[in-house]
Amino acid sequence: MKATIVGAGFSGLTTAYYLQKKGFDVEVIESSSAVGGLISTVKTEMGLCETAANGILNSILLENLANETGVTLIQPNKEAKKRFIYRAGLKHSRTLFRWPLKFLETLRMILGLLLKRKKPRPHESVKVWGNRVLGQAASKHLLATALQGVYAGNPDTLSSSLILGRFFSRKKEKVAKPKMRGTVAPQNGMGELLGKIKSYLENKGAMFRFNTPFVLNKYINSRSKGDVLIICTGAKQAAQIFSQANTPLTNELGKIQMLPMISATVFFMKSLRDPLGFGCLFPRSSGARALGVLFNNCIFEGRSFVRSETWIFNQNELSVDEQSLSDSEFVDLIKSERFKFLRVSSKALYARVQRWPEGIPYYSTQLENVLENIKPHLNQLKKENIFLHGNYLGSIGLSNILKESAHLPNRILDEKVSP
Repeated sequence: MKATIVGAGFSGLTTAYYLQKKGFDVEVIESSSAVGGLISTVKTEMGLCETAANGILNSILLENLANETGVTLIQPNKEAKKRFIYRAGLKHSRTLFRWPLKFLETLRMILGLLLKRKKPRPHESVKVWGNRVLGQAASKHLLATALQGVYAGNPDTLSSSLILGRFFSRKKEKVAKPKMRGTVAPQNGMGELLGKIKSYLENKGAMFRFNTPFVLNKYINSRSKGDVLIICTGAKQAAQIFSQANTPLTNELGKIQMLPMISATVFFMKSLRDPLGFGCLFPRSSGARALGVLFNNCIFEGRSFVRSETWIFNQNELSVDEQSLSDSEFVDLIKSERFKFLRVSSKALYARVQRWPEGIPYYSTQLENVLENIKPHLNQLKKENIFLHGNYLGSIGLSNILKESAHLPNRILDEKVSP
C-alpha cells in the first residue's frame, strides 16, 4: 500500500513514521526545501535558538520514537520546576508568583470545582466558563493566563469545549507511563528530532520530494486503487489544495483563523537579579505586550552559557507601530518589557526574531463551528482514502499531534477493510 503525505512538518514526519511501521510505502511531498515547518533549531555562537517549540510533553510514544531514531531526550533542570505568573497589586514586594491567587480566591475556585456543573457548554467561551466555575479572579489571573501560553488567544472568544472538554470526557485511556515525566527535549534541540526522523525514514526506504507543490487533481488522476493520501499541512494550505477540486471543504477550511506569532530569543549578560525557573506568563490585564517569556538556560542543560530568554507575542495584540518594528527595535521593546515586569536590566548580546504570519490556529468558538461543519466532508474523504491531520483539527500541542499520528494508521486500515 502506498501512502502519500503532503507536508514534512512534525505531523507529516510522525505520520510517515507510523505508516511505515505498518508496512506502507511512504512518499512525503514538501513545498519548501527542508523538514520541520515552524520547528527548527538554530545554532548560534551564544547557544541554541528554537524557532518554535522548545520541548514536548513526554509519553511512551515519544520515548519509543526517540529510541528508534537515535535521539537522546533530556529532562529540565530542577530550577525549571518553578513556573511564574505575573500579578501586581498584591501586598508583596514581588510580582512573580507560582500561585497568583489570594486565599479567598483559591477557596472560591475549589468550591466551584466541587459544586458547579463543570463540563463546558457548546460554544461557551473560556472566560464565561471560568467565571461560572472558578470565579472571576481565578478565571482572570490563573486560567486565562495559563491557557494563553499554549493557545495565545483571547479568553473572550477561546472555545471552552475545544480546550477543556477533553478533561471531562468519560473515556480514560490506560497507557503505560514513560520513564521521564513532564516536558522533555532532544539533547541538541527540537530540530534534531525532526532531522533524525527524516534520516530514519529515508534509511527505511521512504521518498522525500522537496520544493514540490502538491496538485490534487494530478494525484487523483494518477494514483492506483488503494493508495492513501494524508494532508499534513496547515489549514490555509489544505484549503488551497482542495480548491483545485472545487469542494465545499475549501470554504470551511478557509474560515479557520490563524494567529500571527512572533518569538524572539535574546541572549543577555547574566545578572544576579535574573529570575530562575521555566518562565513567566503575563495576564492581559497587566499591560504587558508579551504573552510570556521562557528562561531557556534555566530549562535545559547546555542551551547557552549566558542568559537566554525567548519572548512570545501575538502580533494581533501589538499596535500597528509595534508590528512594523525592525528586529533591533523589537529587542529594545523586549528590554523595556523585561525591566518593567521582571525588574532586571542587562546588555543584550545577540537576538534572533522569528515572525510567523500564520503561527497557530485560533481555538475560538468560530473554530468549534468550523469543525462541526467539516465532519461530513471528512467522512466523505475517508471513503476516497484521503485524510487530514493537523493542529487545527482539535488537537494542538506536539504531544497530542504525536498521539493522533500513532492512531492514524489504524483508522486508515479500518476504513480500508470496512464494507
